[in-house]
Amino acid sequence: MLARIINLKSWSQKCGYALALLGLSLPFASNADALSAGCSFGPLNMTYPNSNSVSTAGRPFEPGEKITATITRTAADVTITSVIYNDFDNAANNQGGADGTLLTIGQSKTFNFTVSAATTSAQLNVQLTAPASITLSCAATASSNNNSESTTKSAVVSAVSRLQTKLLQQNIKSRVSS
Repeated sequence: MLARIINLKSWSQKCGYALALLGLSLPFASNADALSAGCSFGPLNMTYPNSNSVSTAGRPFEPGEKITATITRTAADVTITSVIYNDFDNAANNQGGADGTLLTIGQSKTFNFTVSAATTSAQLNVQLTAPASITLSCAATASSNNNSESTTKSAVVSAVSRLQTKLLQQNIKSRVSS
């Protein structure tokens, strides 16, 4: 098939096949969302043997990003005092608060926060009564409507349609003139 496309006489036919191939490949393109700078916490698995609290620095986050904090007790019992997502741009977006859960050795508890609005400065604060292992992660939630993808698809479909129309018109002209 590729050899047949390469051997086509008309440059416009080659372009038509190339655009059609591009249009067919678009649904398979990756639409992974990039994470904000806030989601780059540095080391994600942290054990705090000498401290009972951890705070990420004030960072920007995007709406829909999901922040997960898992606290695991590895030695003696620990009580989770609080786990809070603080949005310094808009306190109405703050999440979490006092907890009071007692973790015994080997137990863990996971907290999930979904960023509700874009912010230039937010942080995650974890307060414990004793040192524990804290694992932080961040992921983008899947977007249900991707306007750039649909715009690109419609632009390619339109371009292919215009090219096919032009090819048909050229084909008809050449047959009429012969």
